[in-house]
Amino acid sequence: MWGINETYELNTSSLILESNYTIQQNSPKNVLKTRFVITSVLMTFGLFGNTSIILVLKGFKGATSILTMYMAAFDSLSLISKVVGYGLVNYSKDFGYLFCTTSSIPMHFCVTTANWTLVLICIERFSSVFFPFQYRFIVSPRRVHVTMATLICTLFVYSILFNAMTQSYDDSSKRCIVINISSKIHVILLNCIGIAGPCLFTFSFTTPVIIRLKFVQTDFRQKSYQRQKSERLLMRLMLSSAILFVILSMPAFIYFIFISPFIQNEEIIQIVGIFISLLWDLSHTFNFVVYLIFVKVFRKTFAQIICKKSRKV
Repeated sequence: MWGINETYELNTSSLILESNYTIQQNSPKNVLKTRFVITSVLMTFGLFGNTSIILVLKGFKGATSILTMYMAAFDSLSLISKVVGYGLVNYSKDFGYLFCTTSSIPMHFCVTTANWTLVLICIERFSSVFFPFQYRFIVSPRRVHVTMATLICTLFVYSILFNAMTQSYDDSSKRCIVINISSKIHVILLNCIGIAGPCLFTFSFTTPVIIRLKFVQTDFRQKSYQRQKSERLLMRLMLSSAILFVILSMPAFIYFIFISPFIQNEEIIQIVGIFISLLWDLSHTFNFVVYLIFVKVFRKTFAQIICKKSRKV
């Protein structure tokens, strides 16, 4: 999670800066240790859950299945990058310029990609519900892979450029610092792209789908049983992921965009930051649990995979 940390007044004669603050690497050690431990535990469950999602969905055809597997992969990478990042910061004594400008790139890239992949899932399901005829001719597995490749390349370049332009290292204090913009603007920009944007788009595309499914009866009678099964799986996957993401991300969205930039008490910022980070990490971990609870087809397929594995053993 990206938040404001303790301030450091940099000599403005050496760099042209606006109100400078140290960034996440300079958080108190006990805060970093707490985040490291919590995220490590969540990563253990998250890797198992996200791997299981990929194993279950690889047998299903469709754009939503492909995108959900991409999202599961980047959810796992997000948790891994956070654990590695918190560990490096926690045990590093002298960061250095290269560390300050590159260490947060993997986390920013993986988290942002996972969230925007969910947006693509919501757009794909929205198109399937509201424009079914056009959907059949426009959406294909190949185009889904091309779209994901474009998204991944775009967000990777964004992560590199944003970190290179806004983060640096100060030799005198031996700390990572925010440059060119204020720390408040830095936090707002990061969270607008990483949280607010995906959250708003997910909510915007999910709400009409829920209303449509609630008040308009979808006719599956002309479709084969296998097709009906696949449609219900894909729709419930999207709704489960979208609702979970909005619930867990909305507090972070509200706090980091509208509240934290105006809080001066450092202790409050750190305590609330740990709680918000926990919610944020849960969004990368709990999709598997939600699918097991609310998606019958997913639960049944997962049970079949477990039974096959146990028989082989």
